[in-house]
Amino acid sequence: MKRTGIATRLAIYILGAVFLIMGMVIGYSYQASSRSIVEMARRENAQMAQATAERIGAVFSNAARVTATMALSQEDIKINEPQILHMSRRILAANPEIFGMAVAFDPYAFDRSIELYAPYTCRRDNGTIESTILGSREYQYPYMDWFQLARELDRPIWTEPYFDGGNGGNRLMITYATPFARKTRDGLRKLGVVTADIDISWLRELVSGIRVFDTGYVFLLSRYGTYIVHPDRELVSNETIFSYAEYLGMDQLRHLGKRMVAGESGFEELKDLPGVGACDVAFVPLSGQSWSLGVVLPRNEMLAGLNRLTTTIVGISVAGFLFLAGLIVIVSKSITHPLRSLRMHTRAIANGDFSHALPPVV
Repeated sequence: MKRTGIATRLAIYILGAVFLIMGMVIGYSYQASSRSIVEMARRENAQMAQATAERIGAVFSNAARVTATMALSQEDIKINEPQILHMSRRILAANPEIFGMAVAFDPYAFDRSIELYAPYTCRRDNGTIESTILGSREYQYPYMDWFQLARELDRPIWTEPYFDGGNGGNRLMITYATPFARKTRDGLRKLGVVTADIDISWLRELVSGIRVFDTGYVFLLSRYGTYIVHPDRELVSNETIFSYAEYLGMDQLRHLGKRMVAGESGFEELKDLPGVGACDVAFVPLSGQSWSLGVVLPRNEMLAGLNRLTTTIVGISVAGFLFLAGLIVIVSKSITHPLRSLRMHTRAIANGDFSHALPPVV
């Protein structure tokens, strides 16, 4: 077997050490930089999520406040229909985020001759504010969740997203409903429910205006994990984060859903979210509401700049490595040339050629 020359072995040892050191430096630099970038992106998006949650929470708090005001107005005195409609119009004019408002009375509670009576004021597509009276065979509001839950629980509630196909909104909305009663000789008598409706499209427009790289997005969950806002509109009000996780077979998404509906805040890593891939999800609860807001941060986009920089560094390093390899080979050969010459002459003498002249001593 042919033995490797000294120059070759010297070059291999030096280049191997250089390659190992260079790989360790690039690897450590990439890992440290990626951690720093991810932590920075997490902090920034956590702040954005918190700010967005506070903005939405302020709308909810305002809707709850004006609904409570309207309910109080019904408890103290018996106001007539024009007064109810006038107050509702004023409230909607001062609160553009509220789509509609109703004062829904129990059957025969407003007038013994009228079974169902619910003055409703809402915005139309042309921007005008109009009023109508709800309650008919086609629209039996006493059986609606927003009426029954608030009425039977005797406390304010937020509904899950629902499509109101009656004369009320005829669109996907969420409703804040608070019951009201009136003092009588026999004590408080339950009379009905006051509601404030928020159009889901308003939340969608607010959230869709938030840019999270190219494929990232913001989503909103209800207290039970139902998607209220999501880029995939097929999921909105039709799926929960748990049913979606079951469909995808993603235990990580299910765990995220449990943390979100529990009112926690923090981060969760997902390995392969559809349309995004590996990502981090920053999530925060909404103040005054049992909902949760999440921000999806795509890992590949977070690290895109670092990956490009690392590719450039690796390219430069490879070019430098090849240059260094050539230089080491040349230097090694020049250093070991006298040894190779001496070996050649001594081999000739060892073979019996005693007349062979030795190289001059330098």
